[in-house]
This record gives sequence, structure tokens and C-alpha cells, in this order.
Amino acid sequence: MITGHSCELWRHLEKEWGEELFVSSGGLLTGPRDGTIVGGTLRAADQHGIEVETLSSAELRMRYPSHAAAPEEHIGVWEPSAGIVRPEASARAAVGLAGRNAGVLTGSQVSRVEVCSDGVELVTGPRTLRVRQAVITVGAWLTTLLPGLPLETVRMPISWFRPSAAGGEAKADFDLDRFPVFMRELDHGPVLWGNGRENGHDVKLGLEYGRGGFRPMDPEDHRPVRRGRGLVGSRTPPVRLRAPAGTHPGAAAVCMYARTPDDQFIIGRPGGDARLVIAGGTGYPTAIAVAAVMTGVALVYLRMPRTYGALTAAQAALVPKSSGGVRTEQPLQDAR
Repeated sequence: MITGHSCELWRHLEKEWGEELFVSSGGLLTGPRDGTIVGGTLRAADQHGIEVETLSSAELRMRYPSHAAAPEEHIGVWEPSAGIVRPEASARAAVGLAGRNAGVLTGSQVSRVEVCSDGVELVTGPRTLRVRQAVITVGAWLTTLLPGLPLETVRMPISWFRPSAAGGEAKADFDLDRFPVFMRELDHGPVLWGNGRENGHDVKLGLEYGRGGFRPMDPEDHRPVRRGRGLVGSRTPPVRLRAPAGTHPGAAAVCMYARTPDDQFIIGRPGGDARLVIAGGTGYPTAIAVAAVMTGVALVYLRMPRTYGALTAAQAALVPKSSGGVRTEQPLQDAR
């Protein structure tokens, strides 16, 4: 399973780079028993043998007072193997290690991707790079560089809250070990997620809507969000959130991501084109395993350049086993 493989790969990257990247805190998922978050987690745990613990609403309130406001009919699922990935540090590690064995170009924004007869051209302002095959992982800009994919660019609000000055014990309640990473599904669909203080960062909260919630945006539109130009559509149920008790607002930001039709990953060769491998969707903690899957798909072409079609048994062995369960948009087509 791709999630479990992600943990292994983060630990390997940590060892190679010499810096902690994945912080194991355990994870708490709450919501209706038959909802997307709790129900989906329980099904995945049963299918893949993941250790979890189910908590009644009373047990949830007793063990995690910060989640005492959860409705009586909601339950909790505790997953001890979950945690958070430090994004900036992990990106530095990945680029730094890549630079030991490959050329890394910085300050070179790709403005256009052109598929040509013998490969792919990457236009980067003053220069154009021509390669046999391109692996495209540009997040929110997939819709711009490769139009026609079933993706929408949306913005997601993120906020940070700082514990109030009074009481050292109260402050400690918001440390990561007492306020671990969580996802809470609200009654009408939105998901509140976040984690406690860690490594100098305040309490972090984010809000995620399913399909049809956040309004599609142009990734190049840098104008601030104002009334009348909100993040959500006019028919989206409003969500009013208060700062966690004992905290006050510290900072706010908006991040962008490419949303797929089913809110899952999109990985593979668009239209079966052997010159391109793409990945999109949300879920940074699993990005390292997605990269492993993409590497395997790309190596099939590089090692066997005349076979662009459906994977043979020998070719499939090149793709990491973690690719099981990952949806591939437009399966490989035979182009021999």
C-alpha cells in the first residue's frame, strides 16, 4: 500500500540526508461512522492490515479534550503509525540528494511543455530543453502546462493559532504529543485538519471541501481573496470556525493544489503517450511513494524504449509494489 511505503521511504531519505523529516505522532480521524474519513479509514485498515483503534464519542472526549466539541454521534479512529512530514526540509533533502547524481536546474521556471516527434521540449525562458521523456509533477500548474487533463486548480485556506500566554500546562496541551495530527469530517462534508505545535511552529488548521466546494482558480492569479472573490462556490454550505479554546490567531495563508474528479491521485501517461509521465492530486505525505511509482513507470520506457504498451510481467517488476491501489489515468496503450 502506498501510504505504508511512504513511511519507509521517508525514513530512508532521513537516513541518507541526516535530518528528521517524518515526525511520528499518531493520527486521529473523527466523524460519522459511515463517513468518508472514518468509514474509509476503517475499510482501508481492514483491507491492508493497518493497526487502528476505534474510539466512542465518550472515549474521544476523555482521551483528547481538544476534540470534546465533536458531536455525540461521531466516533474516532486512532492510527498510531501516522505523523507529519516537514515539507520544506523534505524538499531540500530530495533536491540535495538528487543533485549528487543528476543535474539540478534552479531559477528555471518551465513556461511551456511541447510534445514533439522525438520527445518533449521544456521551455524555460531563455533556453529550451529537449528530452526523450518528461516526468511532470508541478502540482497546481498541471492544468496550465498540460491542458485537457481532468483537473481543477483550487485554493485551500490554512491558519496557525498561538496558545495564550497564561499557564504553561495549557500551552503543553497544544504540543504535538497531546494534540496530534487529525482530520475531522463535519456533518455536511467539509474536513477540518491540522496538528499541534512542533519544531517552533504554532497549531496548524486547514479546511478541505470535497468536489464542488472550493472554486476553481487560475494558478497565475495572485490577487488576494476578497469578498465576492471567495474560495468557495456560492452554493457551498458555510463553515464558521473559531480559534481553539486557549489560543489566538497567529497567521493565515492559502495553498493551491490540483483537484481530481474523485479527489484521489492521478498517475500515469496521459492518453497513453510514452513521452510523458504525470502525477497530480493532494497528499504531500505520500508524495515520496508516488515518486517511486512514477520512477518505475518511467524506467519501463527508458530500459525498453521500443515497448511503450501494456506492461509485461518483466516490465511490471520494475514498478514498486506500492503502486497497488493507485489509480492510473489513461492506462498504457500499445504503440509498437
